[in-house]
Amino acid sequence: MDGYCILNGAVSYEFLRGLTGQVVVNNILNAEYYSPGVRSADGNYYAARIPQNERNTMVKLIFNY
Repeated sequence: MDGYCILNGAVSYEFLRGLTGQVVVNNILNAEYYSPGVRSADGNYYAARIPQNERNTMVKLIFNY
C-alpha cells in the first residue's frame, strides 16, 4: 500500500469572551487514500483496504464558561 499525506486545517474566531466559532476542513486536497484492513484480511470477510473519507467540513460553536 502506498504512503499518503493528508492536509487538515481549522480556523477559529472569538466573537465574545467565552464564545468561539470554528470551521474545520479535513482532507483539504481531497486525496483518495485507503487504510489497510485488519492483518487477517482475506478480501472476502475482511477488507484488505478500507477507503477513507473525502473532503469534509465541520462548523463548531464553542462556549467556555
